[in-house]
Amino acid sequence: MLQLGPPVARLKTHIQRLSETRGIAVGEDGVFLTTGAQQALDLVCRLLLSPGDLVYADRFTYPGMAAAVRSAGAVIRAFPTRADGGLDFAALRGACIERKPVFFYVMPSAHNPLGISMLAGERAGLLSVAREFGIYVVEDDAYGLLSFEDPAPPAMAAGNQDTVIHINSFSKILGPSLRTGWMICPEPLRPYLTNAKNVADLSAASLSQWLILAYLDEGWFAAHAARTRSAYRRRCETMAAAIAESLPGASSLNPSGGMFLWTQLSGGVDTNALLESAARHGVMYAPGSIFALDGCGGADCMRLNFTHCAEEEIRPAIARLGLACAEYRRQARLTENSHAHPALV
Repeated sequence: MLQLGPPVARLKTHIQRLSETRGIAVGEDGVFLTTGAQQALDLVCRLLLSPGDLVYADRFTYPGMAAAVRSAGAVIRAFPTRADGGLDFAALRGACIERKPVFFYVMPSAHNPLGISMLAGERAGLLSVAREFGIYVVEDDAYGLLSFEDPAPPAMAAGNQDTVIHINSFSKILGPSLRTGWMICPEPLRPYLTNAKNVADLSAASLSQWLILAYLDEGWFAAHAARTRSAYRRRCETMAAAIAESLPGASSLNPSGGMFLWTQLSGGVDTNALLESAARHGVMYAPGSIFALDGCGGADCMRLNFTHCAEEEIRPAIARLGLACAEYRRQARLTENSHAHPALV
């Protein structure tokens, strides 16, 4: 267990079964173990991208992927959208004719940071464009096993393994520090991934693999996952109710799973500027702008994590956030008045 070695075969067998719950039928040789989902994203970028290449993603997206794309010297742009926020497939086809991207990056189930899931029609439409132009779809399914929906929608890779590179991880469902993830990708890419992985770190952590295997062999995973989803749903509902009480005018998306509540504040509050006041009141969040691709806004939005603390701590924490917002607005009004009436200073 303490030596470098090949991936633990029995763990890959368990991952095959987990993948079946996401609608993916794959053989053991199709499961590629990585040091977390982040390494899988990095390997995809190293393998597929060259400087100047193009990738499309959601306008608010996981910043770790944006960083991996940029580190490869490539450009990441937001999908064109309609006025209602849905993907504009006609505009996307036109953009692909003008300049073909290497891949589409999506988090279709329990999106980070938005928490929502893509509708079946949007998934099918994006796959149709990908097939039409010969473009890979990189599906980040890190939160797919934390779906509140029963049954959860199948992964985009289900039945589409010639087009979709599916990435998943034990980080969100068991523990981040285990650093064990996996990838299921089109067969022609597999030998190249093996070489890229060897360059990156020789092998995934054997000790973590054996720990996870022992847990799965005991048959505890299904009950654990069900308890986790149930607890997270309750915390999400508690946080949404607390926001309605303590953050007047704020609006939140309704998560379909995962860990996050995406909330937009009213009155033009800049969530980057609000951080200092929030910290003084003992609360923290992720400002929306860190998830926004260039020019996509998010300055008045925040990503709130409803899984980090116990359910009974959520309402008092959101109340403190409400106090921070009120303090921020008071200070903003004072500043505005001092600019309007300099003699008052």
